[in-house]
Amino acid sequence: MDLETKRQLIHASGAAVALYVRWSYNALGFLVPFATLVLAIIFLYLAAEGYKRKLRLPVVSNFIDAAERTEVIEKSPASGALFFFIGSLFSLLFFSSNINVVCASILILALGDSVSTLVGRNFGHSKIFYNPSKSWEGTAAGFLFAFLGAATQVSPPTALIGALAGMLVESLPIKINDNLTMPVFAGLAMSFAV
Repeated sequence: MDLETKRQLIHASGAAVALYVRWSYNALGFLVPFATLVLAIIFLYLAAEGYKRKLRLPVVSNFIDAAERTEVIEKSPASGALFFFIGSLFSLLFFSSNINVVCASILILALGDSVSTLVGRNFGHSKIFYNPSKSWEGTAAGFLFAFLGAATQVSPPTALIGALAGMLVESLPIKINDNLTMPVFAGLAMSFAV
């Protein structure tokens, strides 16, 4: 399996974060998923800093070795995972009054972003005019999976709006990490739609 496929499968597994956030929020309230996400962010940050200083942590270092891009590994290892958890935390903070929107936002990030990259890299031939590094095929596939994931949490019309917002932001040529922007804009759009 090539590196990018590995990376995107790990990214898609972030759907488990949405399931955990829903379960812990419903069973234990806001503070437990909030504290878990904050601790995950702190742990990932410290693990990445340790990795840069040649500290080998079991499991974490092996994941970084196996799944990080060569050009990123020395200066910001595990940054994708770190930003994923920060984006998930933003969703929880901004939309905590509706746990369905929180979880749908995380699923849009996990599924839409990973599928758009996998399909775009392997089958993307029609470049998007405003961002030639993205393809219509990848964005369409990402939208479909983002919609399907979000529709498990919110109504289909709301999922449609969230998936559109998330994938639009993902396709834009902006410098802000899309692990931060996708869940926030998707959640914002869904909040107005609910």
